[in-house]
Amino acid sequence: VLDLSQGLAGPYCSMLLGDLGARVFKVEPVEGDWARQLEPRQGRHSAVFLALNRNKASVAVDRHTPEGRAIIQRLASKADMVICDETPKQATACGYDYATLSTLNPNLLYGSLTPFGEHGPWAERAASELMVCWRTAACAAGCWPTCAGDGACWRRASRPPASTGRPAIRAGPRWCGNTWTGRTSA
Repeated sequence: VLDLSQGLAGPYCSMLLGDLGARVFKVEPVEGDWARQLEPRQGRHSAVFLALNRNKASVAVDRHTPEGRAIIQRLASKADMVICDETPKQATACGYDYATLSTLNPNLLYGSLTPFGEHGPWAERAASELMVCWRTAACAAGCWPTCAGDGACWRRASRPPASTGRPAIRAGPRWCGNTWTGRTSA
């Protein structure tokens, strides 16, 4: 399995596959997966990142250079599955969209994790699981993210915080401040 994803949803998927015995190769951007910054910490490392990326070999690749694209395409040509959480336009621009990779490996399974689908007016918007929950459920409930730094990110005027349901993955106690520092998909 070639894991090109960052954050929570994609790494969770490839973690499960690794737990079931798949060999998983994670390709991170040179600055690292944004989940490395999440709380809580296990020493100097994000406990969330460590948990979601167990059973994986990892390499940092500059995806925007021809050399980086060639590395990803070479890995994909030998993989059974690719997990990607880029928007369709970003994946195409970097040369690791399904159309490109399937010409190199016709038997390739391609898991595309997009927050708002591959088509439609929001297809190119990047988002995290929290943003998707907010966009789909909290708006209907009248809740808005405040993220004032006090840990209370969801508020409704003159009422206690409203729940949008249970997210598939809880990343820890801090959702505000510096925890959302990169582009993500859910």
